[in-house]
Amino acid sequence: MEDYSLGLQWSLVELVRSSMRQLAQSGKVLEHSKLLKAAIEETRTEIQERLQKRGVEFDFDDYFDIVGRTLAFPAKEMSQLGVQLGKSRKSNRIGERQKFLSEAQIPFEVVEIGLRNAIEGLVAFPLARECVLDLERIKQDYRVEGEWCPLGVSTDNLKFVVDDDGTISISLKNSSETAVKEATEVLIALASQVYVGN
Repeated sequence: MEDYSLGLQWSLVELVRSSMRQLAQSGKVLEHSKLLKAAIEETRTEIQERLQKRGVEFDFDDYFDIVGRTLAFPAKEMSQLGVQLGKSRKSNRIGERQKFLSEAQIPFEVVEIGLRNAIEGLVAFPLARECVLDLERIKQDYRVEGEWCPLGVSTDNLKFVVDDDGTISISLKNSSETAVKEATEVLIALASQVYVGN
């Protein structure tokens, strides 16, 4: 029982940490305690909604108290990084973030990694909480290396990595603006096919 309790606690820590990261990157400037509180509430609500659908009730208060203490310092760091990120975005120094819908109407985001004039990579990830990867579809339309994630997915001159968390990425270090544009178009097309609902 103690192992289960510890496992649950660390799973909640990772879920709240992920939620904090998304909130900090969203452009909403939140003081660290508000960032942590918002992430905990978002995670709690999502978990409770899923459990209610299955007719399960569970009191997570003690676990979220531990999560709050565990993530107090990371919340300060993420809050500060969120402020710096906001300043960089306002000065138009960093790459863009764009939102799209897949063919199955699953929202996803494509993020340019690096500075505006030196993009080092692209990452796409689904924004829906429940999303499935249609790996059979991409095997029909692209050259695929591997049987399961991470998969190497290739076109004539581009190679992407599809991971089991839904991220699709490509490294573009020292690439021209034209190459970045081409990779972005292919990534959007790939993500549009891959992200489907349950």
